[in-house]
Parts: sequence; C-alpha cells; structure tokens
Amino acid sequence: MSSVNTATKSKSIKEKIVVVDPAIHTPEIECYNSLQDLSGLKLHYHLPALFSGFSLPNIDESVRGIVLLGSSSSVHDQFDWQETLIKWLKTAIEKNIPILGICFGHQLLAHMHGGKVGFVNQDRVKLVGCRKINFEWPCFDLPKSIQLFATHNEEVKTLPSGFERIASSDQIQFEGLKHKTKPILSLQAHPEATAEFAIARGFSSESLKNALTDGSLFMSGFLQSVK
Repeated sequence: MSSVNTATKSKSIKEKIVVVDPAIHTPEIECYNSLQDLSGLKLHYHLPALFSGFSLPNIDESVRGIVLLGSSSSVHDQFDWQETLIKWLKTAIEKNIPILGICFGHQLLAHMHGGKVGFVNQDRVKLVGCRKINFEWPCFDLPKSIQLFATHNEEVKTLPSGFERIASSDQIQFEGLKHKTKPILSLQAHPEATAEFAIARGFSSESLKNALTDGSLFMSGFLQSVK
C-alpha cells in the first residue's frame, strides 16, 4: 500500500525548470521558446518585474533548476520586485537548486554575494556584439573558447564571496562565475540568445552564426545537467 502511495506521489510531482525573465519592457518569449526546445523537462516562465514577483513559484522538490535571464534593469535599482526575487533566490540557494544566471542574472547573483557591480566604461556606453569567451573550467564538454553574443553596460567588478572565476574575455574580467560549494553558474554574455534576439539589437543572424550555435550548445549542456 505504501509503495503504491509513493508511486502515485512521485507521478504527481511534475519536475520543471523555472525560467525567470526580469524584463521590464519586452519579455524574451523567443528565448524561452528556444530553451523549451532544448530542454528535456517542462519549463515554467515567470516575469517578476512585470508582475511584482508574485508569479514566482514555490521552491519545492519539483524545481530541478533555475535560469535567470537578463534585464535592462540594474542590480542597484532596488525595485520591490528585485527584493522579492532576491528572497526567492536565497530560498533556492539554501535548497541547493542549480541556478544559471545570465547578464543581469549573473550580476544579481554576484551582487547578492558581495561582489561589486559597476559600469564597464566611464561614459556608460553599452557593449554590444559578439566576443570570444575563454573558459578556465571544463564546461559541458565545450571547447575552452567559444563565441557568445553580449549586450550590457555594467559588469561584475570584484569576485563575490564563495565564487571562483571560470571565464574571461579581452573586454571583461569576470565573464563567468561558479560557486565553490553551491550549484550556481553565471555568465555575463548571452548563451540563450536567438536570431530574433540578435536582430532586435541590430545584428544579422548570419553575422552571429557561431555565437548562436555555441550559445545553444552551452544552454543545452546546462539544461541536460539538471534533468
């Protein structure tokens, strides 16, 4: 009888990966759709900035991983939805849920752990384009150097507590971070970028062909690692 109940309970738990899109204007729907195609699990999509954080799900045994996307917001804005998101992430971290932070997500995770985040350039001009990311850590069987698309005007300036650097580039010192004891991984660039994402920012998909391919391989590696 107990084995039947256990089996029923197991079947009732629908495992998922939570995609958090902190967009404050335009949701990255095409990126979410691309991730859904790559994932072997269901994805649940949430927009904390547009819905004040109330859509964020409970962190329970059904959550296998979290992808925290980019945003035009800054970690220094101190919006209410950011405080809600930070509390939610702290719960996930306490429960050892694997997290991948991208761009804003990368900066927010560093900020939460005492890392300094600031403008890349004094003139605050945004860095936009494709660049070579050099990994210092074996990442999902990818080459040590890959091309990724990036768009941002802030960066992680100092190494956050408990983290180690796993990637850098000619432009950015802390392109990638990994927590030493928790399953937290983050990148400044955009491995989740799609052709639509690039075109919306003034780039042709052909000019970013290698970056889109490498990014897809990276995202596939993370999504498969949390199945």
